[in-house]
Amino acid sequence: MKSWIYIVFSIVCLFILMSCSEEDDPIEREPIEQNTQRITYAYVSDGSYSIGSKNSLRIINVTDQEKPQEMGFVNLPSTMSGANGIYLVGKYAYVADNHNNPDIWVIDVSEPTNPKVVGSCDTPSFAQNIYVDGGYAYVADGEAGLQVIDISDPTNPKVIGFCDTPGNAVGVGQKYNYCYIADYFEGLRIIDISDPTKPKEVGFYKDFISTCSMGIYLTDSFCYLAHIKGLDVIDIFNPRMPERVAFCNTLLGGMPRRIYVYDDCAYLTGGEIGIIMVDISFPRKPREIGSFDTPGYARGIYVTDNVFSN
Repeated sequence: MKSWIYIVFSIVCLFILMSCSEEDDPIEREPIEQNTQRITYAYVSDGSYSIGSKNSLRIINVTDQEKPQEMGFVNLPSTMSGANGIYLVGKYAYVADNHNNPDIWVIDVSEPTNPKVVGSCDTPSFAQNIYVDGGYAYVADGEAGLQVIDISDPTNPKVIGFCDTPGNAVGVGQKYNYCYIADYFEGLRIIDISDPTKPKEVGFYKDFISTCSMGIYLTDSFCYLAHIKGLDVIDIFNPRMPERVAFCNTLLGGMPRRIYVYDDCAYLTGGEIGIIMVDISFPRKPREIGSFDTPGYARGIYVTDNVFSN
């Protein structure tokens, strides 16, 4: 009987001691808070039409869309009017660089203030734009149409398939088993890529407004097509029968060349005037909201977030 009383007494004493130690603990314990900051970067391929001029990848902080700031850049080993389209996957930026050999550059952008070239690949014609998905890069290659490149090794990309188009392929996007090509005078071309080594055209859209189609971006329901007159919004619910549902005339000048959509905003490169920003929170009612000038001739663009912990 005494042994049970002793055990109970010991447990009670231990509980009291633990309670006192927690209350008398001189170290104040507070929950650890992690301070994070969301930063949005625009990756812009920036060049010039002058022989011997520098073509470069520019990294711009667009967290505050009214006050963008450049963070870093890398010059490409190009000699003329090169840096065009760009696409970002993980820590790599893929740049289409026409009028040069090679045409495709792979750049490590893990450090936004210090990007570095790590790989390259040539194409049959002049690479105008690029889209990357699932280990493949889809390149709008001018007169050579669509080129499909294996990038399973980013340091050693290789062409594995192609599909010629009737016009001049200058813009490209991809959704599910289809590639969408901005084909300059021939409007929008839609290509089945279910077999990446044997792509084939299955549909198109063309009218007088979308003349000189250049840039393209796809969402689940819409294709945003940048061209000489501004921005088209095209319904692509049925890829074989696309239909235009809205148009935005860019008022700030410059011909829209490339486009990237992020957070209900379409970022268009406008050549000499830099970047044009269009609000597409209501896709059927797009409206221009701002711009940012770059030192050269803005062509390609990619927008994303970086989150840093302090």
